[in-house]
This record gives sequence, structure tokens and C-alpha cells, in this order.
Amino acid sequence: MLSMKEKNDEISALLTEAAGYTAVFHAAIEGTVAESDKAILAQQKAAKEQAQSNLDRVFDTFGRENVRVIDE
Repeated sequence: MLSMKEKNDEISALLTEAAGYTAVFHAAIEGTVAESDKAILAQQKAAKEQAQSNLDRVFDTFGRENVRVIDE
């Protein structure tokens, strides 16, 4: 049922409303990844790596003991 586009759109709208920013939901069967999903996963991985790189630079600049991360 969750793999139906209409349901994904409905859940995305609810998540967006709750989060206050655009959120997207896409259900998939474990072990199966469509080509479009591979692109999304690659973008998510790149964004996570960039965020970690940025955080590491802040730590290097100010010292880890002087930085408090409130939300990752």
C-alpha cells in the first residue's frame, strides 16, 4: 500500500507540514532499488559527507571542545 504514489505524496505532505520544510517519502521493498532511487541515495550520501566535512572544518578552526552541536 505504501508503494502507491498517492500514498507517498500524502505522507510527504504530512512530513512537510510536521517538519516545516520540504520532505519527501518514498516506500521501497528492501533489497530493490530503482535507478531513480540510486541517484537520490547518491545525493544523500554526498550531502552527508559534505556536512561532515563542514563540521570537521569548524572543529579544526575552533577546537572540538569549544563547539557544541545541537542538531546534526
